[in-house]
Amino acid sequence: MEIGCQRSEVGTCEASLSERTHNDSIVELLRTHLCCHCEPLRELVAGSVKQTPMLNENITVWAATKAFIEHESKILVVRESSKYKDGTNVGSYDVVGGRIEPGQRFDESLLREIKEETGLNVTIGRPFFVSEWRPKVRGKQWQIVGTFFVAHAVSSNVMLSADHDTYKWIDPRDYKNGGLIENLYPAFEAYLELESAWPSNRTSLETIALSVGAV
Repeated sequence: MEIGCQRSEVGTCEASLSERTHNDSIVELLRTHLCCHCEPLRELVAGSVKQTPMLNENITVWAATKAFIEHESKILVVRESSKYKDGTNVGSYDVVGGRIEPGQRFDESLLREIKEETGLNVTIGRPFFVSEWRPKVRGKQWQIVGTFFVAHAVSSNVMLSADHDTYKWIDPRDYKNGGLIENLYPAFEAYLELESAWPSNRTSLETIALSVGAV
């Protein structure tokens, strides 16, 4: 880590941090490297850094991919069943997707989840929304960061896995009446914004498919 102190034209000093490090190291570097003109800054930063809460190492962090699967202007949603071992929303509807397995590409992971959960063959589009949710699963706190993609299905014939007990194709504009998990609401709002911009701000699915394959 580098920290420098440069006197400006008005006789004050500016501190520059090239990278983040642990709180105690930041405080020590400020005390050591800032000159006498930086005393107010030294005291301010040292006080504020000490009050910064430590990260919770007991939280398990996951990356996930989710799909807004389109077919005839409808979006597929699936209802979580009581048989899903990591379930926290039994009886509520969700879009298809899941956690990325270590070492697996994000698009391959999403295709796998879609096939396992619905039996559908789809074309994956571009990501349009990122969110996070923090469920408590089997007594453990999780933090899941999810990226949402548009996907297109050529068929509506869904074959569910045991993790879900029913499904439906909904009008995305009617998402608040679909029995959905509420943390999906911002994603549907982002999707509707994307849909309203079609075709000026949205690439065709054929071009999208090529770009995903070339990553």
